[in-house]
Amino acid sequence: MNITDEKTISRILTEVYGKKIDIVAKSAWGYTTAAYYARADQDELIVKVTKYSDIKLPKAEKDIYLSNVLHGQLPTPAYIQNLDGAYITLENDLLIKVAKYIEGTAPFDMNLEIYRQVLGFLEKMHKIPLDMIKIDLPVSGKGEFFLHGDFTASNIIVSHNKIVGILDFEDSLRGPKEYDLARSAVFCWYRMKDISFRNIAVLTLNNSPEINQIEFLGFCKVHAKNHLDQVITNKENYDNEQFWRDDYNFSKRALEEINTITI
Repeated sequence: MNITDEKTISRILTEVYGKKIDIVAKSAWGYTTAAYYARADQDELIVKVTKYSDIKLPKAEKDIYLSNVLHGQLPTPAYIQNLDGAYITLENDLLIKVAKYIEGTAPFDMNLEIYRQVLGFLEKMHKIPLDMIKIDLPVSGKGEFFLHGDFTASNIIVSHNKIVGILDFEDSLRGPKEYDLARSAVFCWYRMKDISFRNIAVLTLNNSPEINQIEFLGFCKVHAKNHLDQVITNKENYDNEQFWRDDYNFSKRALEEINTITI
């Protein structure tokens, strides 16, 4: 999806953030979001851009708030303010966030070592006192734990096989640990090779023996089904038919495998 371009990002960083730009390059895209790497005034920045909506604005505000609050406990992004002192820039129909660049890459070739670190960070997040969070969080089901909501490969930065960045708290909520653990299990597994989902499920349950196994597997199936539905719904946002077809077939097979798992 072509949300904007490097020239526009360079202009915004110059005029709205007061930065002298050396380089701007597109680094990633999603269904509704694009990311740009920028080097400016000897600083390295990451610029995230999405189409503005009344739904996306409060989610972006939540992400920045939680990243700032949790920065001392987790490797979250350090967002920077624009010349007006705001963390979010609204430009025409664009919603823009700028943070210090974290050196590393998303672990799209996920492995068991990184996944064990994911489980460790989830355990740490689930111990965060809810009274530390001074904003209202959505509530899902039973359980009173702080949940990242989408702790997957797309929202992790890794350097030398170590997690050095945890991103995007837009979907954070209060709820049961099983929700978070299932989402990480499913979508981290999607990025692994030659590993069965049963092995990932057993590893997750062994790491968190206190959780409800049936609820965990139920959430796994829900997350996988929702992903397949999103692939179908967003067909027009893919670069070409074959790219979509490959993603559809993969997501369908993954859901079928997850649906066969019993504990």
